[in-house]
Amino acid sequence: MESSALSEIRTWVDDNQLTLLVFTTPDCGVCNALKPKIEQLAEGHELLQVRYVDMEATPEIAGQYGVFAVPVYILSVQGREAIRFARYFGVHEIEDAVERYSSLLQDN
Repeated sequence: MESSALSEIRTWVDDNQLTLLVFTTPDCGVCNALKPKIEQLAEGHELLQVRYVDMEATPEIAGQYGVFAVPVYILSVQGREAIRFARYFGVHEIEDAVERYSSLLQDN
């Protein structure tokens, strides 16, 4: 069951052009504060797909991605990790990266 959850995440990343994998825990205040902003960002970019991973519920997935603290946001483009935002970052950095990659993907 653990490997199927990991394989499901990997398949999801591979099947979508622009993904944001969000590693969080239920008690992460920063994660909870950023969630509405990330959802708003996703609504504004049709290519962007967002998925949340609860590190407490699925530590094996976090371990496979090398995530040991929250928050961590992994932006993948066409199945490959492009940028990793960890610990200290602003939401504007995520927005800028999504804008840049979304624009590049739409131009192709």
